[in-house]
Amino acid sequence: MQSKGHLLMFATKKDIPCAILGLITMVIASVGSPIQTQIYGEAFEKLSKYVSGEYRSIGAFVSDIRLLCGLIMVVGVVRMVFTWVSIHVWLIVGERQQKRARKLLLTGLMRQNLEWYDSKENLMGTLAQVNRCIEEIRVATSENVALLVQGTSAIIFLLISAMISSWSLTLVIMASAPLMALLSVVFGKLTLRFASKENSSSAEASKVLDWCFVSGNLVRLLNGKYEDLVSFNRIVDSSAKAFTKMTLAICSSQLVLRTLSFLIFVQGFWFGSFMVLTGRLSIGQVFTAFSSCLLLGTHITTVASVLALLNKGQAAAATIALFMKKDDYFTLGDPDSAEKCFDPIVTGRRIRFDCVSFTHKNSEKQSLHDLSFELRNDNINFIIGPSGCGKSTLVSLLMKFYSPNCGAIVV
Repeated sequence: MQSKGHLLMFATKKDIPCAILGLITMVIASVGSPIQTQIYGEAFEKLSKYVSGEYRSIGAFVSDIRLLCGLIMVVGVVRMVFTWVSIHVWLIVGERQQKRARKLLLTGLMRQNLEWYDSKENLMGTLAQVNRCIEEIRVATSENVALLVQGTSAIIFLLISAMISSWSLTLVIMASAPLMALLSVVFGKLTLRFASKENSSSAEASKVLDWCFVSGNLVRLLNGKYEDLVSFNRIVDSSAKAFTKMTLAICSSQLVLRTLSFLIFVQGFWFGSFMVLTGRLSIGQVFTAFSSCLLLGTHITTVASVLALLNKGQAAAATIALFMKKDDYFTLGDPDSAEKCFDPIVTGRRIRFDCVSFTHKNSEKQSLHDLSFELRNDNINFIIGPSGCGKSTLVSLLMKFYSPNCGAIVV
């Protein structure tokens, strides 16, 4: 079951000005698409007038076309500037989220005691996967959000432009739009599902790999290299299958949407020529609606691709949320509280163990049982005993790495 997590889980109020600026600039840049289609329609309208002999001289026709070409260049330059500003701002938002996520992860690790680390069976593999997921969130919340805003706003503006030019031609061309939306949702869910499975498998593979690197001598001593190799290959194969399925879902979504977008050519050309031959529409109106719908289909394909990457980022956010929720990263106390209440031992103090018992979480056997004794700091004290008698546990309790299950340590 996926833990609740969202792409902006590390965003704060300080990101609102940047998000608003990125949103406004990208919407302004998206307005250029319908403006360009209107200019294209006007250019073809003048071209049809020139062919039909309505221009008295070729100079007047060239002058009008030169003005329209200049307007296309101006619109392109303005779009480029606003798009650059918007993507730059969204990249700042993504970098801020990444910085906060890594800082929160490091702070949470530094706050944990040794008992927490001892209870983790796949800590290194999980941390490697969480760091990878943080990078995926950064990618998803930066340029991909900008492209999503651009594509969505451009679709709305182009649809309005096409409907104004010819609502009937627009409806015929966009007859496949509901099917495109449905397929985007289906392939998006498949992408999220396989991305989550690939994340979990990669974490398990990282655990096995880290164990072989850190404890290589022990692996060889126990003759466990073949067992670890088989386990690693099995997990990697599972991760590769999940990644392949995720890639197939993304590519299938793009393939189907591109195919449906190309069908716009056939639908628009057939019905548009019919409307021009019957005199219901002019060439300029047909080309404006046709080019608007054509660009609209291109933006729909782009949005579908971006949504697939956002679903991948959503799966990464769910992985991070599951890790941090399970380990109470957001409910930890002040990391400096232990230092604030620390009372150094001065000459004349004693440390007394009163009926102290302790058991490790992963062990059923007690390390210390009803232990009582006293230490003076003006003497040299030795702790002597066989292996496994609890000497290291005793020192860990003295340093407050662990807390006793019962009893008390009094200074």
